[in-house]
Amino acid sequence: MPSQAPPGQLLAQARPIGRGPAFQPPAEGPVLGRCAPELGSRLGVHVEVFAADRVVLIPSGIGTKPPLGFLSGRISSAGCYGRLVTLDPTGLILVRPGTRAVLADLFRSWGERLTSRRV
Repeated sequence: MPSQAPPGQLLAQARPIGRGPAFQPPAEGPVLGRCAPELGSRLGVHVEVFAADRVVLIPSGIGTKPPLGFLSGRISSAGCYGRLVTLDPTGLILVRPGTRAVLADLFRSWGERLTSRRV
């Protein structure tokens, strides 16, 4: 019977989630694009951020405006939704179809600086 445990090589690459505000910064940036009252159709893109050998959580609420509703720790409703949105802190970025976006757009909507020396 095959082992159910993850391969040792994969475990060796695992990184813990960092603690404190530097590793769990809130969503404080502007909503990019038209702020629509409904989430609508979206494409999903997964982004992971690492700093100091730790995982940095991408927060829920990027690209949304209050009032926010929550269900099971996830945003279930918002006052409006921009072109890039996060509903939970999993790194899943929901992008409106037809949107031409780059990583800097995500960071701007997050409220975080992105430079060649700072993530």
